[in-house]
Amino acid sequence: MFEMLVFIFGVYALVFGSIRLPWKMSLTGWRARIAGLFLMVPLPVLILLGRSISQGIDRDTALSFYGILEVVIVLMGIMGAVLFAYLTRPSVDEQSEMETDHVE
Repeated sequence: MFEMLVFIFGVYALVFGSIRLPWKMSLTGWRARIAGLFLMVPLPVLILLGRSISQGIDRDTALSFYGILEVVIVLMGIMGAVLFAYLTRPSVDEQSEMETDHVE
């Protein structure tokens, strides 16, 4: 369920080019779209993982590991987006230019 919510936030970021992440980080433009891709990746990965688990592996053992993998993969997607946002955050000069562009 949580992975679908994260996927929807990723689609929003990809389409509209704007996203707000934890720790008062907000991205716009291409940065937001790339972060949106990071947020969209966990759902398809989990779907593929679920399909592979259903093919010939002991179901009880697989389901016990699937819950842990689900949490880890979703957290990796979120942390990937946050890390990308942190590493590519606009410099102070870029932020001041963006603010003056919006004023004019």
